[in-house]
This record gives sequence, structure tokens and C-alpha cells, in this order.
Amino acid sequence: MTLMPSEERVEMSWVTLDLICQEKADGKEDVRRELVRTGRPLRSSANPLSDDELLAKLRAFGPDVDRDGVERLCAGALSAEEVAGPIVDKLKLDDDMTVDWVWISLLALWQRWWPDRPGLELLDDKMQAGYARDAEFRAVEFYSRGRDSSVLSPIAAQGRPRLEPSRAFRVTDRYRPFSRP
Repeated sequence: MTLMPSEERVEMSWVTLDLICQEKADGKEDVRRELVRTGRPLRSSANPLSDDELLAKLRAFGPDVDRDGVERLCAGALSAEEVAGPIVDKLKLDDDMTVDWVWISLLALWQRWWPDRPGLELLDDKMQAGYARDAEFRAVEFYSRGRDSSVLSPIAAQGRPRLEPSRAFRVTDRYRPFSRP
């Protein structure tokens, strides 16, 4: 996702932007009404949808997938964003809402079908829960221990090279802009 502050484009992970938008929508009625008016999806938009409806959304955007196809796409990935990016690029999707739905659909299906499969969005959710519980830096402690936690141990077991924290955890730093490699 891309925010456009004044003239400069700032790259943010989809999970970060979604979190910021959800927090604003939860706190301000006018923001919530604007999201509804524009049809802008958030992660929570997938909650009432069935698996078949999410698959239908993906198929409508281009990838002809079923459960096995989604599993093949997600095999070995560290996040739904890692899976969605190449789909968006390959299909040359440029409508922000379509791009959002590709990620949201993949993430929702990943979390429903493979709740024990680690992913950086899950790590981010745990980090944000830590921030919410204790704004006095307890999340930093979780971050330090997190590299060997139940979230990351299965990633290491896949034989993926160990990433530097600044690279592997870029989705968890809400306000630090990054560029995709």
C-alpha cells in the first residue's frame, strides 16, 4: 500500500497501513463513514465472508485458485503480503481496493486454514497486542525474544535463511517507512 503525504510516496506494509486505518476508523465516526462510503476494505472486511466468497474475490481479480492453489502459493512464504505482491505485479493490478482485497483474501484464508502456520502478519498482531498491553516498551522485550519464539521457529525449520531483524520485522514497525527489496 502507498500513502501519498503531500508530494512524496511512502511505502508501507499492508498490515501497517491496515492497522492505522482500523485504529482511525475505530476512533472516529467520520473516518468509519468514509470507509463505508468508498468501499475501502480493511482486514476486518473479510470476517463476515465465507471461504468460498474470498476465493471468488481472488478469482475475480485474476488468479484461478482453489484451496490447493492458495496452499501452493503460500507454501514457504513468510507472509500473505509476500504472496500477494507478485500476484499484483504479474496481473498489473493498480486499483488500490483490488490490491487490498488480494492481500486481505489471502491473509484471511491463510489464518483460517492454517492457523498454526507462522506468518509475519501473525507476528505483527502479537507485537501490536504487546504494544496495547504495555506502552512502556514491553513489546521491545517480546521483539528481542521473538526471533526464537513459536512464531519464528517454524520459519527457521523451513530452511529459510535467518533474516536481520530490520528486514524480517519490517511489518512490525508501524511508522518506519520502507522500500520493498
